[in-house]
Amino acid sequence: MFSEKSEWVTAFDKEIKGGEVSKYAATDRSEGFAEYHRLVVTDPEVARSKFPESWQFFEKHGLAQ
Repeated sequence: MFSEKSEWVTAFDKEIKGGEVSKYAATDRSEGFAEYHRLVVTDPEVARSKFPESWQFFEKHGLAQ
């Protein structure tokens, strides 16, 4: 599961956990992953520029381009 990978845990703790993606994303790593994925699909420029570690994780795993 992607949300359990150590790189995602690090990105989540640094960039997502604070609630900037959404309050719901901050509740746990799997919800953070889902909410960040929504942002990647709906506004990739914001996903890339505001959350670079999360973007790098998604790129590495073929989830973003």
